[in-house]
Amino acid sequence: MASGTPVIAARVGGVPHLIHDGETGLLFESENVMELADQLQLLLEDATKRMRLSEQARLEARKLFHPQQVARLTHAAYQEVLSAN
Repeated sequence: MASGTPVIAARVGGVPHLIHDGETGLLFESENVMELADQLQLLLEDATKRMRLSEQARLEARKLFHPQQVARLTHAAYQEVLSAN
């Protein structure tokens, strides 16, 4: 996502919390080969959608996983734990 590469991933575990289907990437049901093929075909044929997903994914990754953001969240978590005692 951070490199602006369109993401297609299975709906497993925490993936749907990271990738918003149709906004920051495309999701398919795990082990559903036909759905995966359809999503790949969609991105191959629709350059506008591919570019929009790429840009939205890049922006989302930068917002959520930029080192400064991760440091702020980590610091806040430590502060919360330390103040609970």
